Amino acid sequence: MIKASIQRSASNIEHPSRQEIRAAFENFVVPSYARFDLVLDRGEGSYVWEVDGGRYLGLAGGIAVCSLGLVHSSITSLVR
Repeated sequence: MIKASIQRSASNIEHPSRQEIRAAFENFVVPSYARFDLVLDRGEGSYVWEVDGGRYLGLAGGIAVCSLGLVHSSITSLVR
């Protein structure tokens, strides 16, 4: 696990708790393969953060994520 002391801006968006996310996951996601016990909050570049603040280097993901990273500025400017 890689931890960092990166400051992130405050948000007025209320996020569900780890328990609420886990309950929804168990209720709606087909258990087709094993998953890590992580609840991810956001991604940026090559890293993802979980709701408890842990920062991880993303070593696997979708094709676009692997080639572009997460929250690539060229992509997000087009989406906004």
